[in-house]
Amino acid sequence: MTDIPDDIMKSAEEALDKMLCNCRESCGGTQEGLRAASIADIAEAIMAEREHSRQLLSEAEKREREARGKALEESAQVAERDVDWSAFGKRDIQPWENGNDSVRDYRLGIATGRAIAASIRALQSEER
Repeated sequence: MTDIPDDIMKSAEEALDKMLCNCRESCGGTQEGLRAASIADIAEAIMAEREHSRQLLSEAEKREREARGKALEESAQVAERDVDWSAFGKRDIQPWENGNDSVRDYRLGIATGRAIAASIRALQSEER
């Protein structure tokens, strides 16, 4: 009959049958308006709705990927920034009390933050 898939045609037939039954019950058997809507028209409407749904889903998935990528990048930036204790203005590196140990801990914190950020960015590139 048409190049419309069988499952869509079956759904359209069922929808039309249901509409006709409802019309018979509510309109006392007058079906002129419903007969004008052919099964193929209904099937095409179903296909158009299905395509529209696919497009909406695709757009939503794209927005989700972009938001996830942005969140991962922001997390990486936080990991790098928040381990730098001097960035908070709490202390300067030089006047720390324990000398080399404090500087070592500071550098270890910076290295840890960079490692965390690198791991987060690796997750981000895996998702692409």
